[in-house]
Amino acid sequence: MDVKSAFLNGYLHEEVYVEQPKGFIDPANPDHVQGYRKGGHDKTLFVKEKEEKLMIAQIYVDDIVFGGMSEKMVQHFVQQMQSEFEMSLVGELTYFLGLQVKQMEDTIFVSQSKYEKNMVKKFGMDTAAHKRTPAAT
Repeated sequence: MDVKSAFLNGYLHEEVYVEQPKGFIDPANPDHVQGYRKGGHDKTLFVKEKEEKLMIAQIYVDDIVFGGMSEKMVQHFVQQMQSEFEMSLVGELTYFLGLQVKQMEDTIFVSQSKYEKNMVKKFGMDTAAHKRTPAAT
């Protein structure tokens, strides 16, 4: 999902602090917003668990990667986001933050082969002679 108007807002000339509105705060869950729990180490990761179903959303600048175990939860998330922001769904995840993603029926492959090739080229090793390494016997 891509947020279309992410950079259309002007510069802020004062410090702004965001918090949950009064009356919205749940003392038992102060880190929950709209039922999503902020990731402990990654403040751009949000997790929602409902009836043993999991929904995860990762936000990076104007891109949102999300998925869940329940189609109903996923559709509700999409509707919530599109009701607040102009967004476009870009389809199944294939590339994100340097990671190539291939999704299959019950497996997800994640690789960085494109990144690796770029690094090899960047440091001039793409023309280096290859050496074979004997396999352990």
